[in-house]
Amino acid sequence: MHSETFPVPLDVADETALEEVAVEFVPDELAIVPAPLGGAPPVLPAPPAPPEELKASPQPLATQTAIEADTSAAAMLVRVLWFMVRLGSFPSTGRHTTRSPRGGAAEKSAGRCGAVPLHRRDMALLATIDPLRVAPSDVDGEASKSAEHGGRAGHRLSSRVRLTPHELHRFQGPTLFDHIARVVCAASCLPRKELYESWEVARRARRRFRGGRVVDLACGHGLVAHMMLLLDDTSETALAADRRVPRSAGILAEAMQREWPRLAGRIEIAARPIAEVTLSSSDVVVSAHACGGLTDEVLGLALAASARVVVLPCCQAEGKGDLGGVGGWVDGALAIDLTRAARLRAHGYTVYTQTIPAAITPKNRLLLGAPPQSEKA
Repeated sequence: MHSETFPVPLDVADETALEEVAVEFVPDELAIVPAPLGGAPPVLPAPPAPPEELKASPQPLATQTAIEADTSAAAMLVRVLWFMVRLGSFPSTGRHTTRSPRGGAAEKSAGRCGAVPLHRRDMALLATIDPLRVAPSDVDGEASKSAEHGGRAGHRLSSRVRLTPHELHRFQGPTLFDHIARVVCAASCLPRKELYESWEVARRARRRFRGGRVVDLACGHGLVAHMMLLLDDTSETALAADRRVPRSAGILAEAMQREWPRLAGRIEIAARPIAEVTLSSSDVVVSAHACGGLTDEVLGLALAASARVVVLPCCQAEGKGDLGGVGGWVDGALAIDLTRAARLRAHGYTVYTQTIPAAITPKNRLLLGAPPQSEKA
């Protein structure tokens, strides 16, 4: 079906501009010929046929490579643009819903320029794109890990989530810590945070104090006592005492004794108040996160018996604790711990202060005290 066309008349300036465009950008054989005023549309000449020898020849290798490179670049550009949207480089409005760590949905207001929430899977894919490469620590959103624990990606040391066999792959090293961690994972009864806290307290205590009965006060699951005996076999026995001992403490003790039969019969786990524990001067008293005033009770017992003591205080009760008159200089929690160290020194103790990795707990001040040589057994 033929339809009649009516060309738009061009003035002299338009024709000149059109001719320049045709000459600059279009090959001679495909040049656009402007129609004369009032005339018919120009007829474009047909492109010349390719030579016979080129009809059957394959596409040159360089041309194919260039085409593939262009295609790959275009695909990469699309991916980058998509990830930019996910990262929030482009503004979005309204509200969006994110998935909470426990599986529930949590709605957040994005505001006028809120960013679309980025899923960890998207970040992992984004790390494969060269211009936007992301470090593994950013993918997991984790705090900096202790080098002593290998900086395990995706493994928050301060988590209170219970360790299970699903995390066995994280502890495949040859160290004693990895061995203990595998037993703890198999037992499926201990929070991850407690594993790392117990290890830091036990290994630092053993670097300073060897031998003697181990007395683990406010013991929780009693893991510190088990670790202390494994780190130094010259300690014959250990007592783990707490006002309330969780049922899972027995499960953990059985798992540890199955793995290390030499521990059998050497560790007593007792449900009793700290005040009812009797100490001797040869004991090594340890307490990981005795809450609030319990730390002061532990120190009082150790001082009364002239025993070696290691405490990792937490939950300092600033309204009830002794700030030692320095509360106006430092924060209350630090003032209480400084006063505890001064208390040990006032009784002739040699005091050692350390910190465990903050990635495990912000309450990371470790206080160690050794009684005077003349009072040691």
